[in-house]
Amino acid sequence: MGDVIAMDEKRRRLRARRAFCLWERRFHCLFDEHTSIRDLPDAVLAVLIQPGEQYTRLLQSLVLRILSGESDVDLEKLSPAQKILTIDVTLFLVDQIRFECMRRLGWVEPDPRVDTPIVDLVDQAAQGNMTTMHATPAILASHPLYAEYQKTFVGDQAAFVRKLIPRAIEEFVRRNKS
Repeated sequence: MGDVIAMDEKRRRLRARRAFCLWERRFHCLFDEHTSIRDLPDAVLAVLIQPGEQYTRLLQSLVLRILSGESDVDLEKLSPAQKILTIDVTLFLVDQIRFECMRRLGWVEPDPRVDTPIVDLVDQAAQGNMTTMHATPAILASHPLYAEYQKTFVGDQAAFVRKLIPRAIEEFVRRNKS
């Protein structure tokens, strides 16, 4: 039984190494199978939270490599179902990274999912119910818009938080340029 566990751990480590190789070159940091979103430096998050295809591709290539276990995977060569899954998981990861930035700004409550290693988070998102995976953290009582958030219909509170994302990106990037 120990051999099976050791082999699974070895495969997981290899998948992480293949997945993070582009990030290591891009960010000049080391990442491994234990790296969680909370472990990512502010400078890395400041890049990954930005809107735009080039930033989304950084996450998408990571997701593709984790899911496939391969170093060189082309999204266009995947089946439609695999493409949709990759895009869904990438969007989930974008959300988690942006919510972590909002947490670091002191805007939202912490989300325990950001402590899960990214490799496992991607696997869980790929296998899980995406509806529950897209839960949105609540705004902290110390946030200037908390009273307005509290008055918002519970079903609309997630949208209220998401509307703050552009402002959070701007603030987080600004703080990390200084």
